[in-house]
Amino acid sequence: MNISKSSMSKLKVITFGTKNFIDKYSKPLAEDCKRFGYALHVGVIPSQKHISHINCTILKHIIEYIKTTDNRICILDPECRIVKPIPQEWIDADKPVLFQKSHYVGQTYEYDKELPSTYIGQPLLCSKEDLYWLDWWYQAVVSMKQQDVYPPNETMLVMSLKFNNVKYITKTICYNREYTGSYECVKGSWNDSSIVFKHPCIHSALDKTILAANDHTRENMFLSKRDLHNHFNDYKTIKHIDELMFKEITDIRQWPTQTVHKEKWYMIDDWLFDPTTGKLKHNFFDSIKYHHSVQRKLDMKIKTPVTNNFNNH
Repeated sequence: MNISKSSMSKLKVITFGTKNFIDKYSKPLAEDCKRFGYALHVGVIPSQKHISHINCTILKHIIEYIKTTDNRICILDPECRIVKPIPQEWIDADKPVLFQKSHYVGQTYEYDKELPSTYIGQPLLCSKEDLYWLDWWYQAVVSMKQQDVYPPNETMLVMSLKFNNVKYITKTICYNREYTGSYECVKGSWNDSSIVFKHPCIHSALDKTILAANDHTRENMFLSKRDLHNHFNDYKTIKHIDELMFKEITDIRQWPTQTVHKEKWYMIDDWLFDPTTGKLKHNFFDSIKYHHSVQRKLDMKIKTPVTNNFNNH
């Protein structure tokens, strides 16, 4: 793999988080940076009482760090991954590189309440010349604080870009596996040849030891289809599993050939499924949730052993 000396010296990856989050989730990113030859700054912020305070503090620290360097900066969350070398044209560009969320599925516009902005805050490539709109962004977040809660950083990002008439390069982060357009980043952990960055987020739904942006997601008894699909590598296989869970199929001969049956769980790709209860879990987390097909059957008022058991408990 050929990484130019100019890219190694010019680009710096920066990431910030609380100590427990950095300790738990930043090691793979550090390994990626070492593999590709990128300098990395890992900043630790004090623990905060609310996720909105964490995100606002991180934005402040990002700006303060950029003031101290002339490097081209790539901002990533600690859990992000660099899958392949960052394109040199992104590094050499005289404009920031931002990632637009994929709201389109085929030709249909799909807006999700969990996507409050059209652009994601990380990944983001920028330089010291971008401090004017980055600081405006931070000040806008601070000014919108209500009842000791800051708005999500991303809600003010597009406002800053528009207000300051920022010229930027748009790339795409894919949020939906049914999206048919091109993309360079994914909000998940699946693999394909087009991906430069991954932005996994399954911890937000399953890791009870950290603060999360969407606490309602973690408290929900059901794991969303998007969270499951975006963190299962083979899309065709997970759609097949969806059907098996919906039909409550327990005959392992009908499950994918790589499935391992251990006790009540059908294990595949770090995920464990129980078709007798409609529950699932992930090897790396303690949380147990219901597969989204259970919610679908409940909404359709279909009576099955799984829905009857759910309603009785």
